[in-house]
Amino acid sequence: MPIIRIQNLNGSDDFNYFSGEAKEKYYVKSGDILISWSASLDVYKWQGGNAILNQHIFNTIINYDVVDYDFFITLLNIHYQR
Repeated sequence: MPIIRIQNLNGSDDFNYFSGEAKEKYYVKSGDILISWSASLDVYKWQGGNAILNQHIFNTIINYDVVDYDFFITLLNIHYQR
């Protein structure tokens, strides 16, 4: 399974892979909203399919019955001036 690193959020298709088991909280699927906090804070909508998070990247856990998905992404992008 691909490991999402900061460079993968910025367009690189050069993935490292993991073949073991990870805790469920580290798994990501297309459509998840990821926040990087390494060199700078940025918000990303992941579109690369199933993968595993690496360090310095957080997956959001949103109750979409309460918060609209597109509004949440827009709000974060405005806040981080992206």
